[in-house]
Amino acid sequence: MPGDSGIRSANVDGSDIQGIGDFEGAAALALARRAVTGDVDGDGSVGAVDLTELIGNWGPCACSEACPTDFKLDNSTGMADLTFMLREWGSTR
Repeated sequence: MPGDSGIRSANVDGSDIQGIGDFEGAAALALARRAVTGDVDGDGSVGAVDLTELIGNWGPCACSEACPTDFKLDNSTGMADLTFMLREWGSTR
């Protein structure tokens, strides 16, 4: 259902993800495997490289898949996503 941010179903190893909110398939799997929300590059922490990615993706999402920096899930990367990332700054898994 739109706006729902919970995984509907998944195997323990992350395979067979049925969806996370509005996302299906590869986008849902990428979101499920992200240990720290805001960790765009997957290094286990939220830092400068993640911020660089967020700035590089600023604006409407260019593809039909989920933007990795769209934390608000509104199909664009903007101030709300930046605010979220800054709140998570330094978080580690």
